[in-house]
Amino acid sequence: MELLMVNFSLQRKLVFFLMITTIFFGVNRFSWLLKHISFKASWIQERLLPFSFYPMTVVHLMKIQTLPVLSSRIVP
Repeated sequence: MELLMVNFSLQRKLVFFLMITTIFFGVNRFSWLLKHISFKASWIQERLLPFSFYPMTVVHLMKIQTLPVLSSRIVP
């Protein structure tokens, strides 16, 4: 019974974490999209927006993942 309680709290933490990250990335993506449109709103880039949108988010995710690794290597 105790194991079930621990498992449930773990699930709740995981759901909470996923919710926070989803909201964070959603806001980030939306703000990036607005910036992209407002600064470079030419006809060609509006056409290429769906294609340039996805690699940008992948690069952004990779940067976020590698940042703690780099900082942990610098600080002993």
